[in-house]
Amino acid sequence: MNVDQASVSIDALIENRAAGREEATTAEMLWKESVRRHNEKLRRQRKSEWFCYFSALADSLRRSAEEYERRAERLLEEPDRGEGLT
Repeated sequence: MNVDQASVSIDALIENRAAGREEATTAEMLWKESVRRHNEKLRRQRKSEWFCYFSALADSLRRSAEEYERRAERLLEEPDRGEGLT
């Protein structure tokens, strides 16, 4: 193999490696974009689930507060039952 053939062979090797890196870079970029979209989808889903959880919790607490308020009003309306008798 002479110098010219070796030079052509080395140039071909360099071009092939560069093309392979471009393909790898493109594949990596596509993969990263796919991961980003997937993570965004999960973030939106979790946000929605937390909203549902806290809405249900607020409803439950609201019902409890209303029940305690009714009990307090009933206590105020009831006559004293022997309190203060000696």
